[in-house]
Amino acid sequence: MRWPGSSADPTRASSAFADAAVKLLAANAADGGRGDTKALKSEWSALLSSDNDPVVGIARAAGCPDDEVATFALCVGVERSIERQRVIEGIARDGVGVIRVGMLDQIASDQHRGAATVGPDSRLVRARLVSVGITGPFGSRQVLVHPTVMWGLAGDGRPDPDLPPGSRLVDRGDQRGDHTSVLVTGVDPTRRRTLLLEQLAGSAVLVVRDPAERRHWDAAVREATLARAALVVELTGSLDTEGAAVLD
Repeated sequence: MRWPGSSADPTRASSAFADAAVKLLAANAADGGRGDTKALKSEWSALLSSDNDPVVGIARAAGCPDDEVATFALCVGVERSIERQRVIEGIARDGVGVIRVGMLDQIASDQHRGAATVGPDSRLVRARLVSVGITGPFGSRQVLVHPTVMWGLAGDGRPDPDLPPGSRLVDRGDQRGDHTSVLVTGVDPTRRRTLLLEQLAGSAVLVVRDPAERRHWDAAVREATLARAALVVELTGSLDTEGAAVLD
């Protein structure tokens, strides 16, 4: 993958949006008010109309609305670029160049919900693509893109290291079913799996078995999103409260 600045960069649209958003944040900090939003609005349109930017593709795979796509592009763009990080460091003045919750409110508009784009009910958080810090003043809390996502965008296709042992991605080659959520019960695991795959939509399926910890569940949801795959969870016991909360 080419990095920002190359004419062949597949993330050109998201990088350009990140540049415009960072410039707006810097102008707001310098002027103590609202900077010019024209450039940001222009790049907003280009970002949302991009059909080959992988950053946009990941956010869309997670079911993100337009404003969450924009937030994701900004967060990824800052984490990928030392130059953008230095600008953010100058704004935050704590030596850490990552986007904060309060900064998202500074790019809020009638099309962008600001901090709510990384709220607990946002698709970005529910798909485990980003996490928000839980300490410190609300506006200063850091918004971090998960390392697996960043490595994937850098061209490293290694599966999420927090997946349960034995997890596997199955390419079915064709899309047979039309359901996105299916519950199958029965004593025969082979028969359960066959019935499930006949009903599920999509050409790829991520199969995980008995997630034992919260990190296993989180990784399963995130990996399925990155792979554009249906998620199949095989349980030998009952669904615990953590798993139910993640899948809700």
